[in-house]
Amino acid sequence: MFKCKIDKILQIIIGLIFVVSGISKGVDPYGTALKITEYSEAFAIGLSDNVYMLLSVLLCGIEIFIGVMLVLFFYRIFFLILALVALVLFSLVLLYFVISPGYLIQDCGGFGDIIPMSLPVSIAKNILLIGLAFVMLYLINRGGIQYNQRKGVIPIVVVLALSICIPVYSAVRLPFIEFTEYGIGADLHNVKSFQLVNGEYANVTQKILDNEHQILIVKKQEFTVKELGIVRTLTQSASEGQYNIDVIVGVSSENQRNELY
Repeated sequence: MFKCKIDKILQIIIGLIFVVSGISKGVDPYGTALKITEYSEAFAIGLSDNVYMLLSVLLCGIEIFIGVMLVLFFYRIFFLILALVALVLFSLVLLYFVISPGYLIQDCGGFGDIIPMSLPVSIAKNILLIGLAFVMLYLINRGGIQYNQRKGVIPIVVVLALSICIPVYSAVRLPFIEFTEYGIGADLHNVKSFQLVNGEYANVTQKILDNEHQILIVKKQEFTVKELGIVRTLTQSASEGQYNIDVIVGVSSENQRNELY
């Protein structure tokens, strides 16, 4: 009976970690897509923004799905093995960056903006979870714990749909939970990571925030010809006094700088 309780507690712990990890990234699928882009570019893999977003939604949704299935004890061996494979793959990728010179990825991105985690710490966490999963599978195969599980196709379909809905909703609309300093109504004067620079990379943050103009921020890594034309038109019109706004074009970078035009 004691062994049975222990195995359930361990499985719930593993499942909850997957759920928290998936939701923390799923409420910010754009940020997760940027992190995936960072990893893929390090492997010299270039994909479109839409593909990165799709991968972000799928990654977050599947992670939540695996976690919920573990917590609910559906098809225990299958989802334990699935979680084990995911943990091993993630760990191998992180280990590659740790031992490879020239890569400067500081945050693994496993828990989004909730818990910043370095690559070595994330690897250690994964190794611990891998160990727990192996122990559970060993005991189940040896009959050391009572092997009971729930089955059913309909619950799996429902949970999978709900899991995907979280990152999809956040991608289409605003996140329902904000873990960063940039939530609605945030005072940018108090956000230390927010910085604006002009074409000469001179800091003009205070100057822009303290003026009486409205600020239009356009942030994107790459612009199409049409989008770039619209931004330039707005910028020129604002500089000529046609609009009482300052147009800022933000380009993502590690130090979170935005370039003012």
